[in-house]
Amino acid sequence: MTLTGRDGQVSISCDAHPLQGFAGDPKFDPLFYHNEWRRVTEVVYLPREKSYATFFNTKWKSVYLTFDEDNDDHRWE
Repeated sequence: MTLTGRDGQVSISCDAHPLQGFAGDPKFDPLFYHNEWRRVTEVVYLPREKSYATFFNTKWKSVYLTFDEDNDDHRWE
């Protein structure tokens, strides 16, 4: 079962989580074709503990409920 909210305002800017030791040594950056991920020092996401209250306290323009009774998740059924 999935709940999807559309056109609401959810601020997660204060939910930054540092990634200790994730950033690579800059001297090896030229060895990677795409090296942007090596400079990531934090990720921003809504933690599970806050997600339920945040979802139901947000004023959404529309909310969709998807129920997959046999858990095969085929979108064309």
